[in-house]
Amino acid sequence: MRRPVLPARGTPCSPANTDRGSVRYNGSVILTALLLLLLTAPRVARAQDPATAEPVHRFGYRAVSIDDVGGFPGEIEHAAEALVTVWQRWIGAARLRPVRIELVLLGDAAAFDAMKQSLAPELPPVSGFYATASHQAVVHYDPTMPALNRHTAIHEVAHLVTASQLGPVDRWLSEGLSEYFETLSEHGQVITVTPNLRYEAEFQQQPLREFLALGDAAWQSQTSAQHYATAWSLVYFLMDSLRGRVALREVLVRLNSPLRNQLSATELLDLSYPGGLDALERAWHRWLAAGEFGDQTLP
Repeated sequence: MRRPVLPARGTPCSPANTDRGSVRYNGSVILTALLLLLLTAPRVARAQDPATAEPVHRFGYRAVSIDDVGGFPGEIEHAAEALVTVWQRWIGAARLRPVRIELVLLGDAAAFDAMKQSLAPELPPVSGFYATASHQAVVHYDPTMPALNRHTAIHEVAHLVTASQLGPVDRWLSEGLSEYFETLSEHGQVITVTPNLRYEAEFQQQPLREFLALGDAAWQSQTSAQHYATAWSLVYFLMDSLRGRVALREVLVRLNSPLRNQLSATELLDLSYPGGLDALERAWHRWLAAGEFGDQTLP
């Protein structure tokens, strides 16, 4: 996706040539002119009524080769709404961009593989993927594995929401946020995430700069599970303290800006975290060594 191109600045209007000679003004004429200006001036646009406003996101789904998905699509739509709420809190309502999501549930493995080959042929064997151009989160739905279905669907939906707000970003940030949100739940107005420990055996104190510089080939290699685990742990660590949350929010706001510069998420994180990446690596490694991963309530 190309970065937005700033519109050209308008050419300043030159002041009209005026007759500097002596002119006598009539008070009633001036008053009449002022009244006409007030009556014909354009009205200031009022805030749109929330009841008739364009929805901030659109969600739809289709199921193929599945007898009954029950309330699963509604559950994922509810999670998508919670994701949009979190992003609104992070970057502000004024910055939030519209989100479109089509959840595609495929019960037949051959149909899933065919769609993956069509939309994302570079991917290794997976249980889900997303396609930004068509706004689709595609899941190989297995009715015998409800937890995997849910985690996979939320993971791919989270990718679409991140892409809608930031465009293309560093892989560690995109995957880290999706791994982070897999366990999201909402009760009333409280949004909670729990530790995503399915990669717990893969947690390693990997050199931070080396990890942040990984390219797509590494993310699709046989060691990819370690990279996903590392991405989750980094985002979870950042969200586990005030200084980490402030730094991550600064990165997201800067990447969301229409005036975004050429700095990457990694460079912005280096600038935003107190002490830079070196201090972040030390604190993150201490946190990993302690192994105290508690539930988090999202601010």
